[in-house]
Amino acid sequence: MILAEASRVHDAPRVADNVRTTWPGTRVEVVTEATHHSLPMYPPVFVDALMNTLEVIAH
Repeated sequence: MILAEASRVHDAPRVADNVRTTWPGTRVEVVTEATHHSLPMYPPVFVDALMNTLEVIAH
């Protein structure tokens, strides 16, 4: 799961904690200083977070 740290839609750290507690082993990336609007506007940041997640899953 990839979350925007500064999202107005949700509290990213709280969501991340809830996801990790509810679904142990789930990979959660919180993109620093991102909002839910900025993720699509800065594809490299999103791609980096996605690639980090996929690398962990692959290993």
